[in-house]
Amino acid sequence: MQQINIKSDEAYRLANELSRLTGENMTQAITRAIEERLEKLRAQARNSRGRGSLTGFLLSAAEARSFLYWTRERPTISSTMKLVFQKT
Repeated sequence: MQQINIKSDEAYRLANELSRLTGENMTQAITRAIEERLEKLRAQARNSRGRGSLTGFLLSAAEARSFLYWTRERPTISSTMKLVFQKT
């Protein structure tokens, strides 16, 4: 079994606090925190890879349209030709 030796007082304090708040032992708390951070970073990497392509652009546009739909805000042109959002 491999071991990690935490040499930073701050890292130890944070791991201890996380352990107390979650009810997990320190090994479980640290493992889960690392897994969650890796998952987030992998998702960001997947999303950023396609953003320069047509597919990435279309996905971004679909996300923006979905946001507008679910918040029920629709863009309209005001009498002064400014783009405004109004609740519907």
